[in-house]
Amino acid sequence: IPGEEAVRTQIKGLRQKLKSAGAADLIETVYGIGYRLKPPKAPSRQHPLTALTGIWERFNPRISDQVAVLEQAVAAVSKNTFSQKLRTEAEQEAHTLAGSLGTFGFSKGSQLAKKIEHLLQTGLSAGTKEVKLFQKLVTALRQEIERPPDGLVTVADPNADEPKLLIIDSDRQLADELVIVAHTQGIRAEVATLAEARDKIARDHPNVVLLDPDVSNSTKEGLLLLAELRKQQPALPVLVFTAHDSLSNRVEVSRLGGYGFFQKPVPPNQVLEAVTQLLQRTDPVTEATVMVVDDDPQILAILRTLLEPWGLKVVTLDDPRQFWEKLAASSPDLLILDIKMPYLSGFELCQVVRNDSRWGGLPVLFLTAPTDADTINQVFAVGADDYVSKPIVGPELVTRIINRLERIKLLRRLAQLSH
Repeated sequence: IPGEEAVRTQIKGLRQKLKSAGAADLIETVYGIGYRLKPPKAPSRQHPLTALTGIWERFNPRISDQVAVLEQAVAAVSKNTFSQKLRTEAEQEAHTLAGSLGTFGFSKGSQLAKKIEHLLQTGLSAGTKEVKLFQKLVTALRQEIERPPDGLVTVADPNADEPKLLIIDSDRQLADELVIVAHTQGIRAEVATLAEARDKIARDHPNVVLLDPDVSNSTKEGLLLLAELRKQQPALPVLVFTAHDSLSNRVEVSRLGGYGFFQKPVPPNQVLEAVTQLLQRTDPVTEATVMVVDDDPQILAILRTLLEPWGLKVVTLDDPRQFWEKLAASSPDLLILDIKMPYLSGFELCQVVRNDSRWGGLPVLFLTAPTDADTINQVFAVGADDYVSKPIVGPELVTRIINRLERIKLLRRLAQLSH
C-alpha cells in the first residue's frame, strides 16, 4: 500500500501534467480524506440526492422568501433607505442561501449568494457600481431558484423504506428469479453488470450486494470490486455467489471481506434467506447520537435525511441560546456546529464545550461555507476535530462522521482493556 508521501507525489505529478496540457486545476484536496475531482463550474449543476426531494419541496417557499429579503435590500439601497437592520437580515439570508442551495443542486445559486453576501459585508451606497452589481446578482439568483433543480424526482417513491439488494451476475434468468423472490420478501432488488455496479452503488446505496466474481471475463475484476466495497465506510456487505467452488476461492473471498459464499446452483429462496439474515445482522455500524446546531432549518433537515439512514440519532437545534440545555438533555456522541449564527457563533459554542470537564472530549465538527486559510485555522484553534465545507456533499459528510465515531469506539475499547 503506498504511503501518504507517495500518493502526494503522484497527485502533484498528475496536476503538473494537467497544467501542461492546458487544463484547469481539476483536483481538489479534501482535508482528512484525500483527493477528488472538482465539480463542474456553473452553469452546470450538481445532481442532488433523490432523498432531498421532499426537503426541497418543503423549503422552496422559504427560499423564495429569503430571496425576497434580498430584493427588499435592493429596493432600499436604490432609494437610499437601507437600514442597518435590513442590511444584517439580508446578509444573514445570503449566508444561509450560500450554504444550502448547493446541496439542492444549485451550484450557481450558491455562488451568487456568496457574492451577494460579500457585497453586503463590504458596504453598499446608492449610485455606486456595486449597487448595479448587487441588483444584477439578486435578479440572477431569483431566476436561478425558479428553475427546478436538476435530478430531483418530484414523485415520492413508495418503496423508499425497503431494503435494497444489488445483484451483480451475468446469468440474467437466475438474476430475474432472485428479483422476483426478493420482492415477495419485501426486498427491492436490482440487477447490474460489473461495468454498471459502481455507479449503481454510489447512486442507490444498496444494503447488500450479491456478487458473482465471474460476471466478467476476468474473476480478478469481480474480486477487486469485493475488496473495494469492504473498504467503504461503512463497509457494504457482499455475498459471493459462484459456480467455482474450491478452498482457495473460499479463502480469497474471506480474505477480501466477503460475508458469505454460495456455490451455484442454489435455490433462490435459500439465497434470499441468507440476504435476510445478513440484513438483520448488519445493523448500521454506529448507534450514536449526533447533535447539530445551525440556524438554517433547511440544513438541519438535510443532515437528518443524510445521517438517519446510517443508524444515527440526529438531534437538531436552530437557536444557539438553548445550546447548553439541549446538550445536557441529548448527551451526544458527536457535535456538528455551524460557524456563523445569530446570538452565538459556532466558535464560541466550541470553546464553551472545550472548557467543560464533562464535555471537553466531545468530538466537534464544523460546517463552513468559507474555506479560506484563516477560517480553517480558527476552526482548529478553538479545538474542533474536523470540518466539512458547504454546500454539503453527502458521502463526504457521512465518511467523516463515521470515521470519527469509529475512532471514539476504538479509544473507548482500548481504555476498557487498559483497566
